[in-house]
Amino acid sequence: MKKIDKRIKRYTKALDLDDFLDMPFSHLPKGIRRKLCFLNAFIGEPKILLLDDPSSGLDPISRRRMWSLLKRDQADRTVIISSHILNDADALADRTVVLSNGKIKCAGTTDFILGKYSRGYHLRYLAKVFQLLGKMKKTLILDLR
Repeated sequence: MKKIDKRIKRYTKALDLDDFLDMPFSHLPKGIRRKLCFLNAFIGEPKILLLDDPSSGLDPISRRRMWSLLKRDQADRTVIISSHILNDADALADRTVVLSNGKIKCAGTTDFILGKYSRGYHLRYLAKVFQLLGKMKKTLILDLR
């Protein structure tokens, strides 16, 4: 068995894709398509791997399987992942960068970033009750500092 065939077998099993390999791509559910796209990028063992939100739309089990595969086989390669899911960054990244409008706002470990920015949301709820035609009106003001 060729080296690539062994990798395909190992990776399809790791991502639970064995039952879908003979189906046309267009007939596959979106989550399976997502896993196959990831596998397509990953299987060639590139030295630099760019992934745009790879676990988006995946169920939690599939997400964890993908994370495990990335962690296990990321040696000798650089993996750059864009994600809006902090759990992905926390599970996978050695270093996390926060971008805003194309500029780096913060870089470091996930714990460092959380320590710097996770002061939480400040929520002010002002309730103004007016009896106007028998209806109550309330005003909600969100103060996100």
